[in-house]
Amino acid sequence: MSIPHVTIVLLCAAALRGVNAFEIYNPVYTGMDDGLFHPGGGPASRGSILPTLLIRAMDGDLEGRLPNSLTSALSSRRVPVPLLRAVISRHMPEIQTQESGFFRSIMASRHTQETMLRDLVLFKMTLSEMGKAFLRGAVEQKEGRKYTFGTHLQVGKPYEYIDEHGRLTGFLFDFIDEVCKVAKRNCVLQHSPFYDCNFVQGEHLAAGKGLLSGKYDMCLSWFNTSERRLSVSFTQPFWSFQNSGSFLVKKGNPDNFNPNDIEGEKIGFIHHLSSNPTCLRTAKSIVGAHSFSDENAVVLEVLNVIPKDFETNKVEAVFMYPSTNLYNPDEFDIIGEAVPCSEKAELGGFTRKGYELKWFDEAFEEMKKSGKYYKLCKETERKHGSRASCL
Repeated sequence: MSIPHVTIVLLCAAALRGVNAFEIYNPVYTGMDDGLFHPGGGPASRGSILPTLLIRAMDGDLEGRLPNSLTSALSSRRVPVPLLRAVISRHMPEIQTQESGFFRSIMASRHTQETMLRDLVLFKMTLSEMGKAFLRGAVEQKEGRKYTFGTHLQVGKPYEYIDEHGRLTGFLFDFIDEVCKVAKRNCVLQHSPFYDCNFVQGEHLAAGKGLLSGKYDMCLSWFNTSERRLSVSFTQPFWSFQNSGSFLVKKGNPDNFNPNDIEGEKIGFIHHLSSNPTCLRTAKSIVGAHSFSDENAVVLEVLNVIPKDFETNKVEAVFMYPSTNLYNPDEFDIIGEAVPCSEKAELGGFTRKGYELKWFDEAFEEMKKSGKYYKLCKETERKHGSRASCL
């Protein structure tokens, strides 16, 4: 156990007991506390299980030679601060002479208790977050936490679809299952409505309520765009997929919509897609695209476009990426140039800001190094009818 790790153990133990760590070690430092440790000390309201585990972790570095009375005093919630300080002071000489790596290193570089305490102050400002992380990790291990992943099922075969038996399946399900096995995490993947993960709020994209509330730990099968990065955090991409916008018109284009000149035209956009007005405005060769006004943009609150949507919303065309999961090719045509709507044509997942699942990307990297990821890609054709476009 390294010096910083043991220091954190001591501070976390104090915090879990509701004790001012600086008051415990030396009253001189009490004035430096800003309320982080509940000034004044006294019996803590929390149980003694977690503090005891922390003390045992520290005791492991001492090879089991931490005095029993000191272990009991540090882990008990009934020992008042003055008595706890007295117990520590009593055993300090004994601890300092132990032949453990930690205390030998401490005493070799820090000859007085006072200089060591100054170093503890450096951890003071970050203790709150460290404590939260420790508790979160302890709870997850204790309860066997289950991570929930949501997907919208609009990409289709071979990535995500419902088979003839009514089961959710596809490359994405195989991929998430393998990532969680590598990471030794308990995971579940389920269907999630678009608005639970990402939706349009006024003129901007925002994180959905399902993601923000913790209903989903991660939403899958989304393109990484600059707009979305303002409200969510993306993982590494899992596979490549076309992400461009084209114009959808009724079969045969009976209204003679000109995809090369949209000046003054009413254009529809599906609310959750990255093929939005911002993307359309990047089209250099389409007249009226750069100056396209939000007044002429109509957001369609639909998952699948039908001919009636054109009359109901009074639009000339719908700008969207040409996925047949979103429209019936017998009723519509896709015309005009394909306008790229993200920096890269790659799909990945995202989490809410400040809740990045680092273990996910780490497990994915391990899969790529071991070849498991590429093996899954090859097996997709046999299992799901066509090969996945892996990176």
